This record gives sequence, C-alpha cells and structure tokens, in this order.
Amino acid sequence: MTNSAVIVEHCEKGEWALVLVAMRTATGKRTLTAMIFVNDGTGVFATCPHTKGWSQGGHIQVFEPPEARRDEMLKNAVSEFVAHVAREFNVLDRSRVGIVARVKSQAAKFNDAPPGFELKQYQEPAYAWLFERSEIAVDAMRVLRVLIKQHYLGELTQAEREGIGERLIRKGH
Repeated sequence: MTNSAVIVEHCEKGEWALVLVAMRTATGKRTLTAMIFVNDGTGVFATCPHTKGWSQGGHIQVFEPPEARRDEMLKNAVSEFVAHVAREFNVLDRSRVGIVARVKSQAAKFNDAPPGFELKQYQEPAYAWLFERSEIAVDAMRVLRVLIKQHYLGELTQAEREGIGERLIRKGH
C-alpha cells in the first residue's frame, strides 16, 4: 500500500479558500487536515476575532494582496498546497465543492469525522469556526466523506483487523 490522499477544495470569490485533505500512509495511519487561506479583512473572516492567533498557530494563512489580485492569490495558494500534498502522497481524487457534490453527499456534523479518521475542534479550530458559519465548509466535509468511502481510505488494514482480534481474544470476548 502506498501513501494515498483525497482532496476537496473551495475558493470563495477572493475572500477565502478551504482545502480538506484525507491522507493514509503506507502503515495505515490516517490523518485529516484542513488548510484555510484568507485575504485579510474580507468575507466571513473579517469579523473573526481569532484570525491573527490562528495565523500565528499555522491553522490559517492570511494574505494582504491588492484587491485586483485576491482571486489569483488564493488560487495560487491552493495549487501550491495541493502540489505539496501530491509530492508526499498519491492523490487518488481531487474535487471541488459544487452542486453535484451536494447532491451526492450526506449530512455531517463537525465532530462526526469520516470512519477511520479523527477530527477535533482543538486540532482544527479555524475549520471548526468556519464549519459553524459556512454551508460551503459543511459541504466540503460531505464531499470528503464520499471520496474517503469511494477510495476505501477509512477501511482497516489486515494488520489492524488482526490486532483488534488479538486484543479481543486476550480480553476474553
């Protein structure tokens, strides 16, 4: 098994961009990462009191481009981030949030992570905040769930199944 990933992305008209990545390493470790790019003082993040702290903590990346280059800056940032992921992982699928994606997907709650993955508010505070305020962020998680299921990234490996079985046998179940 190789390192694999699925990616969901969305750019919100020069205001912010969201990239969700579900990764699975060759050893079976699963990671869910949210990267948010924001143009300073625009959109939903203009009123967010935590933007500066999240930027310093690496949860979001804030840009201050001229107004004419806002869209371009976000698209370039998303492309560079996806390229970085693609250097480390085999990208099985890459999708954008859209109308078709909304139809295919199921309801999602923030703490209801896709099977085999973990998503906690303290790990991704900026995404949790955006999830509460933007239907697009909710749709992105829905699409990610579909891609994870479609590519079996949340499924247990044979070694993981055997380990669970051995633990159950030792406990006497």
